[in-house]
Amino acid sequence: MAKFGGLLLVSDIDGTLIGGAPKVSDANAQKINYFIENGGYFTIATGRCVDACRELLKSVNLSAPAAMVNGTVIYDYAAEQVVTSRGMDDEIKNIVCEIAKRKNPLIGIEIHSREKVIDVAITREVDIHNLYEDLHPLIMTIDEALDYEWNKVLFTFEEGYTNVDLREDLLALGAKENQLMFTNAHLDDGIHNYLEVVPAGADKGTGIKLLADSLGIDIKNVYGIGDFYNDIPMLKTVGCAAVVAGAPQEIIEMADFVSSTVEEGAVGRFIDYIEERMQNDEN
Repeated sequence: MAKFGGLLLVSDIDGTLIGGAPKVSDANAQKINYFIENGGYFTIATGRCVDACRELLKSVNLSAPAAMVNGTVIYDYAAEQVVTSRGMDDEIKNIVCEIAKRKNPLIGIEIHSREKVIDVAITREVDIHNLYEDLHPLIMTIDEALDYEWNKVLFTFEEGYTNVDLREDLLALGAKENQLMFTNAHLDDGIHNYLEVVPAGADKGTGIKLLADSLGIDIKNVYGIGDFYNDIPMLKTVGCAAVVAGAPQEIIEMADFVSSTVEEGAVGRFIDYIEERMQNDEN
């Protein structure tokens, strides 16, 4: 069997595979190619939508379908098709509609629907997010968007209102804890914080388990690396969990391995660790 045969390596994108620049470093790309060439499966697990990764994937290869939109969409880039998709129920969609119809100018709203992104409340932060991820959203009202499947809703915030404020509002309206998650993006001008709404119980962990099952890989042979709170379900699910240096302390405490910083090639360093671990197991 090839050196990494039967192994699946899953990486978060923002803050893990890439930093501020929207490109995978040559060092990371070379290590990932080495992993694939020696029999391993490599893919990504991200909160991003399908189109938001196309430019990025010009600089790195995938050898398995990807867990997109925080695990709610499994997408095969090689075949250009959705493998599975998990949408929200009407109850949480109606709660989001209630927030949208308040027309708070400090809140931006993006709806992620399979391969599409729909903007229903456009703010400066939404424009920044669209530019950073090279999104080309549909523009429509919240009522028009109800005709689509919703895999995720991403809220952005202008100064004066925060993701913590909105979380409390959503919970008060009946949203469940396991439908809400804090996320962020490391942009050139700093960290931008968001709040995401997903189907109850959907996360990167459930998406990765579904993907591993489809590939016939035991979850103990799945390696995952991330850097933030929305990576927690992935880190708890995989057989070996790594985090990027500088991650929040509670994330670091979940790790089997603390890698380098994203700028120093955290994913490539994790591949080195995987190889070292395998060699130690053989001796």
